[in-house]
Amino acid sequence: MKHARTLSVLALIALVLFASFVPASDLSWMRSDWRWFGRTMNWIEAIPGPFDMTHVLLYAALGLVAMAVHPRADARAAWRVLGLVLALAAFTELAQMLAPGRRGTWPDFRDDGVGAVAGVALGWMLRVLARRGSRPVLASPSVSPLRDWMGALLAGGVPALPVASTDAADALVAAARHERVVCAVHQRLVDLGTTYPATLHAALAPIARAEAVRSLLLDSEARRIAQALADAGIDALWLKGTALAAWCYPAPHLRDRADLDVLFASHAEAMRAAEVVAPLGYALPIRHIAGDLYVYELMAWSEARRIELDLHWAIANTALFAQRLPWAELQAESEALPALGPHARRLGAVHALLHAALHRACNQLSQHADSLHWLLDVHLLAGRFTDRDWDRAVTVSIERRLADVLLQALRASRQAFATPLPPKQVDRLESAAAREPLQCARLSRWTYFQWHALRELPTRRLKSRWLRQMLIGDSAHLRERYGQDGAGEVRLVVRRILDGMRRSSRYAAMTSLRPELDR
Repeated sequence: MKHARTLSVLALIALVLFASFVPASDLSWMRSDWRWFGRTMNWIEAIPGPFDMTHVLLYAALGLVAMAVHPRADARAAWRVLGLVLALAAFTELAQMLAPGRRGTWPDFRDDGVGAVAGVALGWMLRVLARRGSRPVLASPSVSPLRDWMGALLAGGVPALPVASTDAADALVAAARHERVVCAVHQRLVDLGTTYPATLHAALAPIARAEAVRSLLLDSEARRIAQALADAGIDALWLKGTALAAWCYPAPHLRDRADLDVLFASHAEAMRAAEVVAPLGYALPIRHIAGDLYVYELMAWSEARRIELDLHWAIANTALFAQRLPWAELQAESEALPALGPHARRLGAVHALLHAALHRACNQLSQHADSLHWLLDVHLLAGRFTDRDWDRAVTVSIERRLADVLLQALRASRQAFATPLPPKQVDRLESAAAREPLQCARLSRWTYFQWHALRELPTRRLKSRWLRQMLIGDSAHLRERYGQDGAGEVRLVVRRILDGMRRSSRYAAMTSLRPELDR
């Protein structure tokens, strides 16, 4: 395997040298006589952007493979590989003076460099993310039993406390805050009276009161925003915690919430909504998205209220799932949400469950997909389902290739809360999931997740645009995020790539060292 990788690097170097020194006349007849070559070159040259994508892709491939075969995967190795690839680029551009009809230019070297930086950065990120999966995950035996205990408690049981009473209060606070179910657990303890030591709900009480106050603020803001959107004639659907707290939970404060989420028909409608909520104190820190195939939400922030408002125009913020549940269908089956005002609407029960399952699948990347507060959504939604709801949910999930996504969410909910599930519908899901190419359990691997997101796009042009948006981002986004000092395009691209490397390194460190509390 090692020799094969080394040979692939040598083959790419040979290809670079051949492409650099073959006479221009020979390239012309090759494009004319070799149709596959001509079509490939035409496709590459048609990719939009400020760079010559032939140079960019060639050196990106070289940098990626060279980084992949390097025996080390640290930052020093990445810089060493980048230096060697850039040295080759400089050599080829200077030496082209000797090739008939060819000449080396600064823009060509610049594009070589952009490709080299992108390829080496991507190779380094993939190595770092792959290394994450091989690291031991730290266990936390003092919290894992309490997670099971909280699950049984929230499911309506009265389980025995798994830790000594003298240590239980502090341990419970840590576990409940980690799983984001402080208010729900506190309420259950209050309802059960003297069944458990009074020190338990007394320890949770201050946190629960603060979260209840926060819940009141979020609901008040949601009503203001819903009214403003209705006055502007903008159709919107409330998502996730804000919607579920208002109709699925016994009381709104029992659903932990960090932000507000609203879904719109399109990016244009989300931008209209951003203008509508601006007078309410919500501003967009970044107005331009990295790309229409890579980002499907905008974040608005109220500094005065310290509230984040997420403006979505797809059911998930990834091409992997963005088009699985279209707006027209969601709107047609939406239901009123009177708690947020006469015009507020939410997802119907079936789509709410599918969205909860999708959200869990997307959260596999951050290794906290099975936090109790996410699974409690699934448990409570499933508890409201009729036979007709189950049939509709399973049918839609099979049609949209989401059977495994829904099945794994239901299984996780059953494991945490003993959620009752209809056996016939589970059998349908298992049969369909076995035929789907996407395995939800493997979405925790960054490469697997992104590869299937790329496969989801139907054409090569869309795939190439998605890759460009993921690695670099659209120019307006680059200027807004990285170009406050007026830097040129090359510096913006390099800053974007280096920022991606830093974020990937932090993400890999976070997920590999996170205690595996769910087992």
